[in-house]
Amino acid sequence: MKSGDICPNCELGSLTEKIEDLEFTYKGATIVFPNETTFTCTICGFKNMSKEASERIDGELAIFRNENKV
Repeated sequence: MKSGDICPNCELGSLTEKIEDLEFTYKGATIVFPNETTFTCTICGFKNMSKEASERIDGELAIFRNENKV
């Protein structure tokens, strides 16, 4: 996936690369992943990231959710 690719969701827009902070809240606790590269559709707003970044964040979120069980 790269900037300029056709959106896999709407197939009309193109993806633009953005660097942003991703924030997730679970049971009142928040975790922030700063300066993550995302790809956002110019038409439908679909947002995705690289497979490597997604796998890394998924792993960190699993730990975060486990640590914040009530």
